[in-house]
Order: sequence, then C-alpha cells, then structure tokens
Amino acid sequence: LILNGNSGGLSHLMVYTGEDEIIHSMATHNTMLGVFGSLYDNAKRLLGFGPKKEMVGVLKERLSDFLDRYERDTFVVVRDKNLTSEQIEKGLSAIRPLVGKEYDYDFSAGDQEYYCTELAVEFLKAATGEDPVFNTTHVTVPGLLSTHAIEPHHLLESDLVSPVLANPSAKDKWEDQIKDAKVVGTGS
Repeated sequence: LILNGNSGGLSHLMVYTGEDEIIHSMATHNTMLGVFGSLYDNAKRLLGFGPKKEMVGVLKERLSDFLDRYERDTFVVVRDKNLTSEQIEKGLSAIRPLVGKEYDYDFSAGDQEYYCTELAVEFLKAATGEDPVFNTTHVTVPGLLSTHAIEPHHLLESDLVSPVLANPSAKDKWEDQIKDAKVVGTGS
C-alpha cells in the first residue's frame, strides 16, 4: 500500500499490484481539492460541464502515469509483513473487479462505491479473512455530510500494517510513526 501526498501530508492511498500497476480511487480529476472540491467537481460533472468520467472512481493504471499527472513529494509504503503470496493474491483478486466502480463521496461502507483507503480495507479483508479496523476522522460538509472516514495517515497509527519505505519528506513529518522504515530518495 502506497500512502502519498505533498509537503509531508498523506492525502491518497494506492494499492500497488506489481509491474508499475496500481489500483486506486480518485474523487476528482485533480488531487488535493479536499472534500468540498471533490463534491464541487462531482456536481459539475452531473450537470454536464465537469471533468471527464474516466478520471474518477476506481482506476487501474500505471504508477508512472499517475506520477506524471500528479505531483507528489511524500511517500510511505506500508504492508502487512505477515501476508503470504497467496494471501496477497487473494487481496488483489478482491479489488481488481472493483475497477470502474464509482468514487464513494459519502464515505459509506458496503455500497459498491469506494474511496481510496476503502480499497485498502477491501484488500486486507480479502487477504486475511478479517475486517481490519482503523481509526477514523469525522468529515463534515455542512448540510450535506457528517460521517467518519479512514484517512491514509490512519494506517500509520495501526498495528495491522508496518511502514517499510519512506522518503525524506514523509520521514520529516511522520518520524515517530515510520521510525523503522527505510528512507530512500532525496525528497523530490
């Protein structure tokens, strides 16, 4: 699982499936717009003048293509070190059919729509046979939304996965949570 963002923040999660391929879920064609920006993009799309549909929802693409489109300077790779290769394949087999599903704008579980960290939950649940439990953040959009969501940094707070790799930007911001991760790269 690759947690990523900018300026030390972790705003997105991708599941690396191998050979430069990722599965992830995007709320909007741009990143770092936040809940309000994502909802605004979705409303524009519904009215017929928003970003193209193929750039939102659960996507399968090359990691290098994603990084060409979206500037990222903060990365942490986390994994459950106890997973066998068979369990990893079970997890990947569970999320591959989700490609093409809608983005989960209301962060609700069990509705066939997925936000980025919800894919990690689905992957780990299929891989281990158990429902992973992570901390959540209360997300509020006045008059529209009041719910709880798992943010990428919540994975760093959990004992279910361990950070194995990080770049200097992540190390600076999340030093206590990723102290055992190997630091690679120059931060850019």
